Order: sequence, then structure tokens, then C-alpha cells
Amino acid sequence: MIPYFLLLLIPLSLQEWLKSSNKTLCIRKNRCLTGENIALPAFLFLFSAMLILRDKSLGRDLTNYNYIFNIWGNVTLSSVFSQYSECLFKFYCWFIYNYISSNYQVFISLTALITVVPIAFVYNQDKTHGYVKASIFVNMSTFIMLFSGIRQGLAISVGVLAYYFVSKSKFFRYAMCVIIASLLHHTGFMTLFFFPLCKIKFKKKDLIWIITLFTVVFALRNNIFNVLVNILGSSDERYSATAESTGAFGSLILFSLFTVLCFVIVDESRVDDGTLMLRNILVFATIFQTFASVNTLAMRMNYYFIILIPIAIGKCLNCVERKKEEIARLSETIMSIFFTTLFMYSIYESYITGMSALDTVPYITFWKE
Repeated sequence: MIPYFLLLLIPLSLQEWLKSSNKTLCIRKNRCLTGENIALPAFLFLFSAMLILRDKSLGRDLTNYNYIFNIWGNVTLSSVFSQYSECLFKFYCWFIYNYISSNYQVFISLTALITVVPIAFVYNQDKTHGYVKASIFVNMSTFIMLFSGIRQGLAISVGVLAYYFVSKSKFFRYAMCVIIASLLHHTGFMTLFFFPLCKIKFKKKDLIWIITLFTVVFALRNNIFNVLVNILGSSDERYSATAESTGAFGSLILFSLFTVLCFVIVDESRVDDGTLMLRNILVFATIFQTFASVNTLAMRMNYYFIILIPIAIGKCLNCVERKKEEIARLSETIMSIFFTTLFMYSIYESYITGMSALDTVPYITFWKE
């Protein structure tokens, strides 16, 4: 329980200490952190350490991945590529097992490092509003998933790079990331949506049409999702799941509030293309989240966009209308307090009851006795 608490308390303490003392923390020459930008790097460092140092017993899916790792590590290379589906993940398991280490704990730690580095790189492109980004990040479904889901964790990490490259108009690298993500996990094709999302230019005046679209999709979500399932089911039978409730309305309400906030406070004359794209991603994640209340597959497909929501919030807070700056500051403070409290309460409740999402509480290091 304590490591999860420290994940937020240490960055917050460093931020407030540097702000109050007006000091800087220099990691190396010409790379100094202040109270304004230390929270996010500190959080990402601690989060990376927690992922890398976690024990193989932490996370509901890791037992199954142990079996998968050993299965694909002991086959021939031709067997790895005998089927197209997720062949890159199978090759990854085979390569680690045969050329680096057959120790499953080494596999987990190495995979955690490979997963978290691209995410940390993209997040650290803008260190402003670091603490509110961190407090939102730990309350997103992707946070817990990264402790348990190795295969999609890798795909999401590549998906974050896909977003970065398309936002920089590096389309060849973007296309390579889309291919890699798709070969790692069957939901990786969702990264294709980053391209149109970087081209659309939604403005504040379009909010009424977005709300209308959201309402229509929400009302018809069961029918729309079943149509999508039937279309995708022809190429992958795993999409042919029966629609069922997953209790995802809480996230839907939260994403909707984020969307409204990012349209209301932003000064359209100051917003850049990168911020517009991230706001589009937030809109897409909100609309697609309506399907998560129908089937868990939709939530998995939405992970590629959910993980970017904290960055979108931070970007929108950077280009606020002058007359709404006070509202933006108050909103940031409220979000920081609310999400910190929510996270710590959920961790405490999981610890007391012994029931946690994907069996991730309490935290266990790999050197436990």
C-alpha cells in the first residue's frame, strides 16, 4: 500500500519544497528542475521503478504470461511466425527466452523497462502541470493495466510513440508504429485513428455537434457496437463477444467533464495543432467509452487514447482564455485534490478488503522472501 501512496506524495512534496524554497534541482549541467516542472519526472521515475521491480506474482495476468513465455520460448522460429496474429509478441518472447534469459522475472522487468520508456519520453515533452497529470494518470484504467497486461502494455507503449510521430508529421515512423502495435496485440489497429484525429480541427463552436454525436452514439451504443463486432469478427473471432454491461459509466462521466472543460477554458486563438489533436483524442476517447458499458473489449480498444488524456488536460491548461485563468487554476487544484484522494482511498480500501483491480494491491517487489 505504501509504495502506491509514495508514488504521488513524493512528487507533490518535491514540488512544494522547491516552490516554497525557490530552489532548483540540477540533475546534470543545463538540466535543472524547479517546483513548476519536477512533479512529472519524479512521478514517472517512481512509476517506472515500481513496474520494473514488481514481483511476478503481482498482477492477475502474469501467471498466464509465464505460461505463454515458456511456450513460445521453446518452439522453433518458424512456429512463431506460422500464424499472423500477434506474431511479433510471440517473437519477442522467443527472442528474450533464447538470447537474453529464460528467467521469467528478468522477462517481466525488461518488458516493463521497454514499455515505460516511450511513455515517459512522450509525457516529459511537456513537464508543466505535472502533478495534476500524475494524479489523473493513476486513476485511469491504463495505470493498473500496465501492472498486469504485458502484451497490450507493449502495444500501448508503441501506440504512444505512434501519437508522437504523427503529431510531428513523421508519417513513415507513425506507420511503422501502427504495424508494430498491431502485431503485438489484436487491438493495436486502433492506432490508425491517430492520423484522422491529427487532421480534424474541432473548435469551441463545434462543441454542440460533438454533444449531439455523443448523445446519438450513447443512445444507440448497443446496436452500433454489435455492428462493429460483426464487421471485425470476420477477421478475428475474439471480437465476436456477446455485449454485456461492464460498469464503465463512471469513466464516461469523467471523460465527458474533461471534454467540456477543455473546450470551455481554452483560448482558440492561442491553441496550437498539438493541443487540437490531443483535444480530439479526448473527444474520441469519450465517445468510444460509451461502448465500454456494452463490452470490455471496447475498453481495451480505448486504452490507446485513455493513456493520453492526462497530456490533453495539461495542454489545454497551457492555453487558457485570460478571463478564465482563475477558473483554470481552481479546476487544476480541485482535480489534484480529488484524484489524489480518490486514488489513495481506492488503494486503502483494496488493502483492507484484500480485493483489488487485477490483484495489484499490496505491491510486491521481486526480492520478497
